[in-house]
Amino acid sequence: MVCLHEDYLVTAAYQGEIFNVPVKGGSRTYELTQTRRVNQSANDLMQLFGLVFFLTGLFAYLTEWLLNRRR
Repeated sequence: MVCLHEDYLVTAAYQGEIFNVPVKGGSRTYELTQTRRVNQSANDLMQLFGLVFFLTGLFAYLTEWLLNRRR
């Protein structure tokens, strides 16, 4: 007789479609049921700051070049 006990594991690291985890008395098999993007707002915010700083530097460089070209 097979006794099934459901257990859910939430992890941010991809470990494959099916993977085993050793537990006391044997092992537990997990199966991937769904994937979704983990909210990484800090990373997204840093990317936004990088884009803003890049565009600000590009704008400043072009403005300086235009002002010096007219002299």
